[in-house]
Amino acid sequence: MSLIAIALTLAWFIIILLAVVLFALARQIGLLHERMPGVGAMVADNGPQAGDPIPFYEVEDWRSSERVVLGQIPKGTRGTLLLFVAEGCPLCKRIAPLAGTFSQQERLELVVVSDEEHSIARSLFSRLSGLPGRFINDSRVGRGMQVGKVPYAVLVGPEGTLQAKGLVNSREHLESLVIARDSGVKSLQDYLGNEATAPIDAVDATAGPKQSHA
Repeated sequence: MSLIAIALTLAWFIIILLAVVLFALARQIGLLHERMPGVGAMVADNGPQAGDPIPFYEVEDWRSSERVVLGQIPKGTRGTLLLFVAEGCPLCKRIAPLAGTFSQQERLELVVVSDEEHSIARSLFSRLSGLPGRFINDSRVGRGMQVGKVPYAVLVGPEGTLQAKGLVNSREHLESLVIARDSGVKSLQDYLGNEATAPIDAVDATAGPKQSHA
């Protein structure tokens, strides 16, 4: 056998071996991804907490030019989703359409909130005109919620109380706000932390380990 044939045989053997290794690695990564719980919206400790009434403000809805009271929940909805955005925020442009679809599916009123110069806010809201809900440009809202970074979301319940909040840059983060609300905790991280630190049931040595059911 010539040296060229031997080299080609070794090369094909190495290629096949690498393909097998990559397949096994991809499978393990997939299994790891399935076992890992999703990380929810990151929550800052400052500002109103879950269960606190949110500050009520009389503000202008730029879409209708009407004065509205922020915090009053419209009938037929399960609450309000406040989405804080800014003009120079690339993530805000990506999360805004997701928030629009998400709010409709969850029967939430979407309120997009910014704190910009009027001309900048007008341009920002013009690009987001396809979203449902209200557009608010008022610095008092962000200060009242102590929002430091965007995109930031606040879920407000029908009673006008804060149910969940946090930085959001994906649909999973938006969904984590609803999970936190339904679980009765302020964030999905707290919920996962409680699950991880929950006491383990005692095992009866005569009966064998207790079986868990999905």
